[in-house]
Amino acid sequence: MDMQPTVPALQLSGVAISFGGIKALDGISLDVNPKEIYAIIGPNGAGKTTAFNIIGGVYQAKAGRIFFNGADITRLQPHAIARLGMGRTFQNLELFSRMTVKENLMAAKHIHTRTRFWSEIVGTRGVRSEEEQAAEDVQNIMSFLDIEKYADASVEDLGFPVQKRIELGRALALRPSLILLDEPAAGLNFVETRDLSETIMAIRNDLGLTVLLIEHDMSMVMSISDRITVLDHGEVIACGAPEEVQANPKVIEAYLGKRRSYAET
Repeated sequence: MDMQPTVPALQLSGVAISFGGIKALDGISLDVNPKEIYAIIGPNGAGKTTAFNIIGGVYQAKAGRIFFNGADITRLQPHAIARLGMGRTFQNLELFSRMTVKENLMAAKHIHTRTRFWSEIVGTRGVRSEEEQAAEDVQNIMSFLDIEKYADASVEDLGFPVQKRIELGRALALRPSLILLDEPAAGLNFVETRDLSETIMAIRNDLGLTVLLIEHDMSMVMSISDRITVLDHGEVIACGAPEEVQANPKVIEAYLGKRRSYAET
């Protein structure tokens, strides 16, 4: 009996976009497998965050196609993509600072609320059931991330490392099958980064999610990633397992800045 090929969790095919005549992404393609930890790396200005913004629907690609679990999401808006099961964290924390930790996570849960407006007004059994399920999910997420002790604390009163975990919790509250992590280790020290690495591994191993991340901490990337794509000036210059990427001359050149002059071309 023939085995059916696995549909990629995420597929980019020839994706391109320009800003003011400058090509931010120039026909990039990649396939992310289900339950894979996949990293996109590259020097500053390589196009990493632009790629995330296109995947999440913040920007619209000028060329190419994007597929999420086999569905074409190229022209979808961010809220529609989130409803399909894609969560994301950001470089700059996107939290409600004056709300509690629990309230922040509950707010994210409401994207999946199915009850109608009038049902919510009168508090029908369906609404109560959904709220109870959402509260249980949020409690489980807080426990998973070891932040339940901060449940009733205002976000603005908590330290940056805890706030980073809260944002990760908000992304998990969307019930994603794929989570995009935009520089999750930024601003963290060695111990905090190590703990985060273990959490990301648990998100894949224990929760069964696919993880796509952008990260500048190369030690972290090389230790947890199954595969890596390297961008430079909007183009893919390498793709493969961590050890392959580390040894790739184009990657070494891009990071060390050893570029040939026009006279040498």
